[in-house]
Amino acid sequence: MTKSPVRFIFVIPFYNQDEYIKECLKSIEINSHEDIKIIVINNSDRQTDINQIYKEYKNMTIINTNKNLGFSMACNLGAKIAIQRGAEYIICLNQDTIICERFLSEIIKPFMEKEDIVLAAPIHYTYDGRSIEPIFIRWYLTQCPDLIVDALDCKLKTFYEVEYISGACFAIKTEFIKKYGFFDPIYFMYSEDEDLCRRVRYLGYRIVIVPRAKFRHYHSHTQADEKDKRRIRLWRRNSTAIFLLKNIREPIWKAMARLIYNYLIDYVSYIMRFRIGSILINMWWDMKLIYLFPKILKSRKNELRYINSKLDFPREEKKCGSKGGIL
Repeated sequence: MTKSPVRFIFVIPFYNQDEYIKECLKSIEINSHEDIKIIVINNSDRQTDINQIYKEYKNMTIINTNKNLGFSMACNLGAKIAIQRGAEYIICLNQDTIICERFLSEIIKPFMEKEDIVLAAPIHYTYDGRSIEPIFIRWYLTQCPDLIVDALDCKLKTFYEVEYISGACFAIKTEFIKKYGFFDPIYFMYSEDEDLCRRVRYLGYRIVIVPRAKFRHYHSHTQADEKDKRRIRLWRRNSTAIFLLKNIREPIWKAMARLIYNYLIDYVSYIMRFRIGSILINMWWDMKLIYLFPKILKSRKNELRYINSKLDFPREEKKCGSKGGIL
């Protein structure tokens, strides 16, 4: 009798924080069945206990990268291995998260009901589990007010369609990844989840929130020192710029003009406050963005290729789109 393929495989990028990954793995073990598989991508750039922790979990595979690949590339590497091992669905988790009871049984329901749903995410709770994260409420109130209203009335549906979900915890069909890819590796961290969601919607698929699936998130980056926090802000700044430039629904020149205008305002503000250090640091990161520009154009072209092949546009429209026209 042949062994049936593993339905779920968890993929967890790991970076330098042993205390959170232990709780994350423990929550998976408690709230999952025995055959569940876990792939941890060790991005750490210093000595950690992850290889020792690995010995405690028989269904866990650890991939040591020996350098920090970034969130996107780590997830992509984990997804590639998961697909090779026969996963139908991949669940990506941040290392500082905890999944709650009945997580798997609830997160699978939308996929079973609708074939065009390829991304599903749970409700975000604070790490102590006492309340829903305020940022989650603000984010989804604008996207899906019905979710908030139904929650207050205690009449929750199985799922609610949204435009974007957070990359901290979500499930994705591997069938979609095989056809259209996963995270764009041009993002080191931040905005990769929004970019993926935008591609999903452009291709005509759906993204949902599953209110009865829950997880808790610590946001460990908020405990970083000032130097790391500044670096995180600059990563976020560059990732936001890449996200804007990759928008195939807007001509590239218009996105560039908007970006340059915003950056000029920043520089004028720094000059008026005599913040020479901030000017030099931002210039260094802006040079990195300029260096990435050919890759951004290539990535944008790939997005157009995916969309055109999915929608089967006439040849004339394909030519127009490849030059940056609005689809």
